Amino acid sequence: MNFEELTTLMAQIEAVLNSRPLSPLSSDPNDLNSLTPGHFLTNCAISSFPEPYTASDSLS
Repeated sequence: MNFEELTTLMAQIEAVLNSRPLSPLSSDPNDLNSLTPGHFLTNCAISSFPEPYTASDSLS
């Protein structure tokens, strides 16, 4: 893995971690919005997710 691939992988991991829910924003069970670390960084939810890994992808 070269430096560019490592940097891309780290950015994807960062995006996933910053979009994970911490707690619900309201007590309404129909409200699916939750507080994420992205709210602290950008004042809104981060809505972009990385492409899922498939077995045909090469990491070497």
